Amino acid sequence: MLPLPLYIMREVLWHLATIPSRVINTCHRHGEVSGSMNQTFSARCHIEAMCGDTRWQRRERVVNAVCFWEDDHCERAWTAMLTRASKTVAYNDKRLYDNRADAGVT
Repeated sequence: MLPLPLYIMREVLWHLATIPSRVINTCHRHGEVSGSMNQTFSARCHIEAMCGDTRWQRRERVVNAVCFWEDDHCERAWTAMLTRASKTVAYNDKRLYDNRADAGVT
């Protein structure tokens, strides 16, 4: 595990690096639905393509081609997004459980 200052620096740099992708995702409408600011455009391309939308399948192929140095970039972005979300939920659940235990609530 990274020391806290390095961990914070890595997280801040990651968030800064993904801002353009998140803005594109948020501004990109699909019918009546805009994307989430919590999801990169790459991750959205993957999940929408998995749902069978041919337009998103083409977008996923384009993004994967642009990010040629990484095998299946969009799928990896989607998996990373799920991993981050799972860690956040687990952290919040632990804090809630610990606070309830400290207060004597069961």
